[in-house]
Amino acid sequence: KIVDYLRFTREFNQAFPGLATIVNSGGSGMCSIWGLENLDKKVIDKKPDMVLIEFATNDAAVKFNLDTAGARKNLETMIDTIKRKLPHCAIVLMTMNETTGKPAETRAHRSNEYFQVYRDVAKERKLLLLDHYPHWKAILDADPKKYAAWVPDGSHPNAEACKQVMLPEFERAF
Repeated sequence: KIVDYLRFTREFNQAFPGLATIVNSGGSGMCSIWGLENLDKKVIDKKPDMVLIEFATNDAAVKFNLDTAGARKNLETMIDTIKRKLPHCAIVLMTMNETTGKPAETRAHRSNEYFQVYRDVAKERKLLLLDHYPHWKAILDADPKKYAAWVPDGSHPNAEACKQVMLPEFERAF
């Protein structure tokens, strides 16, 4: 969703003018196994000051056959590698939105179990956590039609949704 990414980047830059360059190093539909395999090329080589990590949504996908223990191991290995190679890089963990429809079925409705891994690791390692999930879940529970409009494919929030739900959390945290 490159258009939504670009719109969100524009909104972020308006909120934090001149303070950040956002690089999307993620891989569409990829899990933390891919994240580990591509960490040097997609993250370390760019020498960022801050890295946001969120693979939990895709780690929950049944097709990857990755349990929460494996997801945690991958997450912790990414954190350890970043800290070793980029000791001054801030690491921020993130949870995202509840999936609905087909994306939820492919995750066997277990995304929040994987988000809990991020909560636990953030707490144990004293890392900043942007826990977006409760905000998304509250919207889904209160107004499913609004949620469906904001997350039209059942997985990826559109730019307006990111502006309304995620940007305030970024502003609060940073």
